[in-house]
Amino acid sequence: MIYTNNDIDKKQRQKHYLIRVYVFPTLSGILCCLVIYCLTNSLNLNNTDKELGYIISIAIGFIIWVKNKFKWLPLPDGTHYYVNNHNNDTTLKLNNASYINEPSEYEEIFKNSKVDSGITFIIGIITVYFGLYIMPKASLFIPLLLIVGGLFLLVEGFKDFFDTNPKLKLSKQGLWTSKLGFHNWTSIKDVRVIKESDYRSTQTYLEIFLLNGAFKGIDYPDERLSLNGIKDNNKIESLIKDLKHKSQHK
Repeated sequence: MIYTNNDIDKKQRQKHYLIRVYVFPTLSGILCCLVIYCLTNSLNLNNTDKELGYIISIAIGFIIWVKNKFKWLPLPDGTHYYVNNHNNDTTLKLNNASYINEPSEYEEIFKNSKVDSGITFIIGIITVYFGLYIMPKASLFIPLLLIVGGLFLLVEGFKDFFDTNPKLKLSKQGLWTSKLGFHNWTSIKDVRVIKESDYRSTQTYLEIFLLNGAFKGIDYPDERLSLNGIKDNNKIESLIKDLKHKSQHK
């Protein structure tokens, strides 16, 4: 990772961290609440719409906070580093070097699941239809929330269904991702399959740690690949262990 110990640089990074992680989400939530307040008063909407609108506003601020916080890596000196700063340059350098040793064939290539993306698409259509159906009978924000959520699922399902690009490729020599390119097992420090659960669902990630990657010396993955929606993703962990074992005993 490239960052300086200069006091001015530290102060600048910490200032940007506070603005993006705390100030911006707070202001976004407040702005949304003001819009809801003006909208409910001007349209003379009922208390249910008003309360739901405020809840949505707070949720928007919270989502922005979570997404922004995840992009900042805490450093031992108490400051934070914006992870996305190096992504484009690092990806280009890694990919340029990776294709030199890339195998011509892979044992397994993982792509999006047509079944999962198709189900997401259908759920999106049903959600949009239900939102339109109850619009004349319910408060304003509930149907709108359903329609927006349904459209999001519909678009995501459509995109994933027709996305035929590989997400992960595994061989006896190493692994490939679109971000990191190909890396031999000897250049990979660790590979972990992580499951994270919340009250709604469980998310599965493949964390890849390179020996000489951007985060050398810090326990932070060079890539965190989401395995949700990838066909046969339950085979990935055991297959990686098997291929690494074969590479060490060939």
